[in-house]
Amino acid sequence: MPVLSSLWDGLSEHLIGSFYQVVKQDQVWKPAPDGIVVRAAVTEAEMELAFSWTGAFEESDTDSQFPTTAATLQSGY
Repeated sequence: MPVLSSLWDGLSEHLIGSFYQVVKQDQVWKPAPDGIVVRAAVTEAEMELAFSWTGAFEESDTDSQFPTTAATLQSGY
């Protein structure tokens, strides 16, 4: 793969980002075989991840299973 980059003497390898095109092959994302890699110093970055996972017992409290009974017990009836 051809690489486009500048000379980054004295800069940590961890501060140099590689940007390249990806293609999906058999449900896996892989670098494009005929793509170009651009290497540049990363001066500012931000990453945000959002997961929509819920646990098996997250919604299993008594209020959701027996709302009338829970309301009756809370009111002291």
